[in-house]
Amino acid sequence: MTVVVGCAGAIVAGALVRYLPFPTHLVYVVFGLVFILQALGLVFMTDSIAPRGGVLKSLRPQLSLPRATRAPLLLAAPVLVAVWALAGFYGALSPLLVKGMLGVNTPLICGLALFVLAACGGLSVLVLQHREPKEMMMFGVASLFVGAAIAVLSLPYNAIAWFFVGTMIAGVGFGAGFQGAVRTVVPFAAPHERAGVLSIIFIISYIAMGVPAVAAGWLIARHGNILATAQIFGAVIMALAFTAFLGSVLRAATKRVSRPSH
Repeated sequence: MTVVVGCAGAIVAGALVRYLPFPTHLVYVVFGLVFILQALGLVFMTDSIAPRGGVLKSLRPQLSLPRATRAPLLLAAPVLVAVWALAGFYGALSPLLVKGMLGVNTPLICGLALFVLAACGGLSVLVLQHREPKEMMMFGVASLFVGAAIAVLSLPYNAIAWFFVGTMIAGVGFGAGFQGAVRTVVPFAAPHERAGVLSIIFIISYIAMGVPAVAAGWLIARHGNILATAQIFGAVIMALAFTAFLGSVLRAATKRVSRPSH
């Protein structure tokens, strides 16, 4: 749900740019006011646990990878990379792609694809939250593969409707894949270890989102061909999703074979 709220900023920022003055400055004023309100809210918030010392020490980043979480993280890592590379794809290229397909330069519409992706991701988490984590993860990467394929194939034909159909399916894969991956790893950590494990998960995720987006920007700056860049980006995401799905299937098959028969 945090992802949905965060990506709703694409719509809000688009509305600010489209309908209000000072588009390059106003968004920062809005952010500043939100942060001030949050700070005021924290002042009046009551703690659910007794406060302890060591506040400054608690702010120091801590990474933790207990032995029990290493094998599950190895299984989940390709899924994390695939889903967050997809998020990087939409964050970096979807506004330009929508602009090119519709022939409009309306910021509100150009931010729509990223919002649709995140909204479908949030809904898939709510609908599938009671599924087994590995089942959810495999369904997620399969949906991601299909959705990315539809979205990429729609680009040369300016098929905006199919692009958004693919975006919705890929969004389902984004939410289900990420949630399934997290739930595959975190339960193997003790309660006091989980913050460090989650830190590693998010480091992997944000690197997977950031590096491809920078690479896409470099390709566009160098060659100026956004369609070819999007197709390359989409093919990489599909390859990552297929690798993650295949790895999950092979691991499940290996476990069945190695399980002793009675």
